Amino acid sequence: HVPLEGPADLRWAIQSMAAIGEVCGATAFMAWCQNTLVWYVANSTNLKLAARFGDCFSRGRVLGGTGLSNPMKSFFGIERLKLRGRKV
Repeated sequence: HVPLEGPADLRWAIQSMAAIGEVCGATAFMAWCQNTLVWYVANSTNLKLAARFGDCFSRGRVLGGTGLSNPMKSFFGIERLKLRGRKV
């Protein structure tokens, strides 16, 4: 879902993860983690991050994930924000 030009088409990524999930839910979750990481980097305003890691992440040469699942779901009204902080 990281095209060389033009807008991203997430349908292919979603269909791929769904097919993986028919065989193994854990592997589908790992694919979701990697796809989400790639999407965040591809849409980041941090151009140095994208230049340094974008290709490695999107090709799977470097694996990763995201710690932003809950905040992103919260922003879209799917679940309450579970993160809490206090100034120290």
